[in-house]
Amino acid sequence: MLFRSSATFETLALDVFAHQFECIPAYRRVCEQHGKTPATVRDWRDIPPVPALAFKHLELRCGPAERTFVSSGTTQGPEQRSRHGLPDLRLYHAAAISGLKEFLFPDVPNMRILSLVPSAAEQPDSSLSQMVAWAIETFGAAGSAVFAANDRFEFSGFGDALRSSGFGDALRSGALRGSGEPVCIMTTTGALMRFFDHCRDAGWS
Repeated sequence: MLFRSSATFETLALDVFAHQFECIPAYRRVCEQHGKTPATVRDWRDIPPVPALAFKHLELRCGPAERTFVSSGTTQGPEQRSRHGLPDLRLYHAAAISGLKEFLFPDVPNMRILSLVPSAAEQPDSSLSQMVAWAIETFGAAGSAVFAANDRFEFSGFGDALRSSGFGDALRSGALRGSGEPVCIMTTTGALMRFFDHCRDAGWS
């Protein structure tokens, strides 16, 4: 969302702060401990932030959750995963699409998207999977596909898709052939490292 002036953002931010202060008891306690209330805060920069760690221990939402996303649990285990309940997905959808358009697809409205992130249908509690699903739905050209599931990667199919997407035989011989059309790869660091290991084992360069 683009704001026409800083005053518009200031008004919206303070309105959101007042709403969250009223509707989220745990957040209200945090604010009161810092002596910050809607009656005393006049600048959005004075709105008390909440550390990410708080989402591991507190329910921080303004109403019943339409969807609840959870973190991977890699830091402290599955019992200590952060939980982010969203009463309305429209804000997250708008933020995700705006960010993708601004930073990932500013000059190419559609391209093939090849994902090593499991689908939202497989991982409905993953915000990353949901974001990738929206990216493919909004910006993905024909041939976009997901090459990951909960317990496996389809690296052979992913490699074939890269070769047919303008990389030609690059994975095998280093020769760049094909259409030359841009391709967007959506992945995590861990999945990409495992793909590179697969390339090494398969003799791909």
